[in-house]
Amino acid sequence: MRFGVIMPLKWLSPLFTQCLLTSGVSLNLLMHGLVIGYTSVLLPQLRETTDIDEASATWIASIFGISLMIGALIVTFFMNKYGRKPAGIVSAALMTAGWLIIGVTESAHSLLLGRFIQGFAMGLMSITGNIFIGECCSPKNRGVLLTTMPLAIFLAVLVVHWLGTIMSWQRIALISAFVAFVDVIIIFISPESPSFYAMKGRYDECRKTFHWLRGHSEEEELEKLIKMNMARRSNEAITSNESVLDKVKKNLAFIKTIYRKREVYKPTIIMMHMNTMSAWAGGMTFVTNAKDIIDSIIGKDSSYFSAIIVSIDIQMVVSCMLTMFVIKRLRRKLVLLWAYSVNLTLYVIIALYVYLKTHGLLSFDHLFIGLTLLHLHMATIVVGGLALPNIISGEIFPLEYRGICGLIGVLFFSINETINIKSARYLFASIGVEGAYLLYAVVVAYCFIIVVILLPETKDRSVIDIEEEFRGKPLVTEMKLMESKC
Repeated sequence: MRFGVIMPLKWLSPLFTQCLLTSGVSLNLLMHGLVIGYTSVLLPQLRETTDIDEASATWIASIFGISLMIGALIVTFFMNKYGRKPAGIVSAALMTAGWLIIGVTESAHSLLLGRFIQGFAMGLMSITGNIFIGECCSPKNRGVLLTTMPLAIFLAVLVVHWLGTIMSWQRIALISAFVAFVDVIIIFISPESPSFYAMKGRYDECRKTFHWLRGHSEEEELEKLIKMNMARRSNEAITSNESVLDKVKKNLAFIKTIYRKREVYKPTIIMMHMNTMSAWAGGMTFVTNAKDIIDSIIGKDSSYFSAIIVSIDIQMVVSCMLTMFVIKRLRRKLVLLWAYSVNLTLYVIIALYVYLKTHGLLSFDHLFIGLTLLHLHMATIVVGGLALPNIISGEIFPLEYRGICGLIGVLFFSINETINIKSARYLFASIGVEGAYLLYAVVVAYCFIIVVILLPETKDRSVIDIEEEFRGKPLVTEMKLMESKC
């Protein structure tokens, strides 16, 4: 599978080309949001029109999580061998097929198959998306363009909740299939990553694609990218005459040796803690336990539950749009400090408020107090829990090992997410929402401290410069030294 460089019309600017590529990735992530939010539309309508049992309904809702893990495990090999662009095309094509299967059937088995295929497609793009944008986009635009990924997810959840009130789940699935097919076309006409061409030694294609995406104003980064990979490939050529047994031993020792490298283990540690913060910042807890949380913060007699959910959906979309401007102007670490400082403060305030409310110790209370706290907390989650991890993960992983580092990040998030979902209701029942929120605050505070200590500033810097800062010395120099020793 080999995709050549599709040269653009001359009047297309580099910024337009970067936006075109980003739109393909973000449209794929919009599909992720539709898959997640679709459950709230599909299951109620199924229960009204069919005699589906609860076990089948539960599997239909959750099976995409299993296939997502499978897709994430496979995509590292796939995108390193065939490229970022083919991984995106396959993901969008499978998503189209999954929606079509769901849209033309009412069988529980077919619904399971469709959702399984969708999860696999999500897994393929879960790692590829931010790597693709991070490698292809100019440092000055990268942060804003990476923010479109969580924006697409939030927008999709809002749209699917709205569509569920006016049309059937089959029609929504067919509309989604059409959007996914449009995504196939957009990704197909987008360029491959210059970094991938450089890794494969296809330097002419690397230059053409880089100039298409960046113009001619960032030649220093282009030359450094090519020289870095020429040195790496030269070193690989020296060891190409090893025996089969030696190569097997080398591959078995790969994982052990790779994580002795500073440019690998430091970014991995950072993203493990960032993904843990993201999982425990409160977003997933709210999505899966919205009724319990709203009852505790606002009151069980609230008749505005649906309106509150819609208002939060809208607020999260608006917050993500505002984040694009914030990320463009402010340093990453400053945004991180602000978002999680406020997040932790609100965790403590909400816990105290719920405790006083539950024990009748408030001298004054009103619906808008709890609603304001809830909205502010969700806004910090949008910025710190979702936008920043996407941006940082697209910037700090080393070129040669982005696939495996991204895989570990996705798996670590999935583990934390699963623990969060499984434990939330138990914690709410045993120590209350206020106790659970204080416990979450402790977890987030620990991870916050580690990330602030280890994370360098990445705004407006090339991914090669960031990689070399983690390493402590230029890669080209290191490779030449290795070659001279051999």
